Amino acid sequence: SNLELRPHSDITAMIALACWHKSATGGAAIIVSGATVHDAIRERAPQLLGPLYRGYHYHRLGEQAPGEEPATPYRVPVFASLSGQLSCRYQRAGIAAGHRERGVPLDERDLEALNLFDEVAAAAENRLAFFLERGDMIVINNYTVMHARTRFTNTPEPERQRRLVRLWLDAEGFRDVPREFNLF
Repeated sequence: SNLELRPHSDITAMIALACWHKSATGGAAIIVSGATVHDAIRERAPQLLGPLYRGYHYHRLGEQAPGEEPATPYRVPVFASLSGQLSCRYQRAGIAAGHRERGVPLDERDLEALNLFDEVAAAAENRLAFFLERGDMIVINNYTVMHARTRFTNTPEPERQRRLVRLWLDAEGFRDVPREFNLF
């Protein structure tokens, strides 16, 4: 899709994005620090950190193992602090779909917390936007940094259309995170 992607983290410890071709227009890469979002929420509305630490059901997007449910039967925290390290796992669409799948509506406080999270993550002062050029590559710690992308348009020539190569990387013991962070 060429639509804008909101700040989110992927399902692995790290993600690498390499640019093969950039788009004709748009398609800026955006990164946002989970700790920055956490600290801004703590400053503005500390009572909303509770629902974010409790977490939400996530939809597994058809990637579940045989016999596993389409949505996590357990809650996955958005923020977790283990071994003195703050970690973040966030994908708003996965949360909304997971709660729909499980028939567990998000309550007013949940929506308030998620809306504030999105607002803080979208604020220009909390994000870094840049364009990946052909041959550029970034590697992101998915437990500390979220990524996003602006809307883009492609060139008419298929061989020159926007192409990013994505690589998900996991490493046992990479970071001490809650077992619930492993959705699949």
